[in-house]
Amino acid sequence: MTTSKFIFCGVQPGYRNISKLTPETATKIVSDLLSAKKINIPVYSALAVYPYDRGCPLGGEPVAAFQLSGSCKKILDTAEYLRNSLNQVTLNVPLPKHGQTSMGFTASVIGNLFEVGCAWQKIAKQYQLSSNVHVSTGIVDFGKGQLLLSADANPKNIPDLSLWKNIAMDIFQELKISSPSFHPIGYNFVPLFLKSYILFSKKEAN
Repeated sequence: MTTSKFIFCGVQPGYRNISKLTPETATKIVSDLLSAKKINIPVYSALAVYPYDRGCPLGGEPVAAFQLSGSCKKILDTAEYLRNSLNQVTLNVPLPKHGQTSMGFTASVIGNLFEVGCAWQKIAKQYQLSSNVHVSTGIVDFGKGQLLLSADANPKNIPDLSLWKNIAMDIFQELKISSPSFHPIGYNFVPLFLKSYILFSKKEAN
């Protein structure tokens, strides 16, 4: 059995009217969809902080965060169900040892969800201007000020993982967040290309 890292799922198609959503609304929408499939897991309010030029609102986009367990195929099938139900173009699913080779990080912090999102957004933008690399992150809200920053380098946009890691470490230092953990991860884009999905299904069967 495999357990994914945190998946950050948006609920608004495209980038319009995102600012009208709340993390709590996104959480309820995703939780209801999972419950309809009899998947009862913790779903947390969260923000996804990505580049301004991709339409990210101030502080980050309200999303839901959760982890899925099971076979890789089952996890990716569930992700595709959510992506399709919510009219999302893609959904990124970090899975250990499956997918494109990449790197991720996690870091615990105490603070306000929106304030941490704004701070990360501001500093990440400064590094993007000097390096042309944007280190996006998801921020999970466990309640009572307990937050988790979690992200994975998108291999489509981040060819230099060492540079990405160094910038992330600099951002953590500026935010005075200690002891981030970096780890290898498999990066999966949902929906999968049909050919890749067929090959993967055959490997699962064997």
